[in-house]
Amino acid sequence: MRTSAADPRPRPASSQSAPWPDTADPVDRLEINAARHGFEPRRVERRSSVELVLGRCPFEATAAAPEIVCELHCGSAEGIAEASGGAVEVTDLVAHTRRAGCRLKLTRPSGSVA
Repeated sequence: MRTSAADPRPRPASSQSAPWPDTADPVDRLEINAARHGFEPRRVERRSSVELVLGRCPFEATAAAPEIVCELHCGSAEGIAEASGGAVEVTDLVAHTRRAGCRLKLTRPSGSVA
């Protein structure tokens, strides 16, 4: 944990080196966040949905309970999506424990635009 003169509250070191992505598109934010954490995401656009295919899992070799790690990552994505004010929703995480290739499934509700 680190602090700064401007904000003395402790923060994880990663939050200082990686500010929030400067984009209004919540799918971009999810994709950038996944890339920063080493997931190597690839966006697949569908008619009414978007999938982020996670080409790498930085935890696959070390996770004692991969199901829990996957649930934490899904919850993190849901939090980012909720912060978008409803512009995108996480509908599923198709997890492949012990290997990469998980798919984070997203939809843009009617009326939302990227």
